[in-house]
Amino acid sequence: MKTQILVRRYARAFIEVAEKSIGIKAATDEFRVLKWIAVENPGFLEVLNNESIMHTEKVEFITRIGQGRFSQELVNFLTLLIERQRITLLVDIADYIRVHYARDGAVETVLRMAYPLELDMIAAIKAKLEKMINRPVKLFMAMDPTLLGGVQIVMGNTIIDGSVKKRLAELKDKLKGISVV
Repeated sequence: MKTQILVRRYARAFIEVAEKSIGIKAATDEFRVLKWIAVENPGFLEVLNNESIMHTEKVEFITRIGQGRFSQELVNFLTLLIERQRITLLVDIADYIRVHYARDGAVETVLRMAYPLELDMIAAIKAKLEKMINRPVKLFMAMDPTLLGGVQIVMGNTIIDGSVKKRLAELKDKLKGISVV
């Protein structure tokens, strides 16, 4: 819970600064690229998390990577995360910004399903989500046969799991807790 609060605070603080200088669209685009770099190159975050590397070397590393690719605001933000030892939150902050600030306020959501759903059912799920969060939803669909049935909804750091797989896991945990006399 504490991590989610920190992610939200840092993301909102960055967006406040970026909104006045580079704009929200540019900020979300930069974070999309930054997240891709972090996910596709695990060594990137390893360098920034490595305690044996001096702070000045990390800042120089970020500055070199960001030169011509990222705004000075983002480079300054990454430097702040390094100084405060919060760089481990980078991917979560990028996800939060993408979900809450990209697409003119529409929340990007992934609907995972074990089998194809009817269009009426998908529309009903989308309408219910929009009503629940009081914002428009941009829905992406993914087939995931490991769910066995039902659906799983992913909105940034939030997962709503109504899958058969999840229910079976819950049942298994309950059965483990029952003692037979």
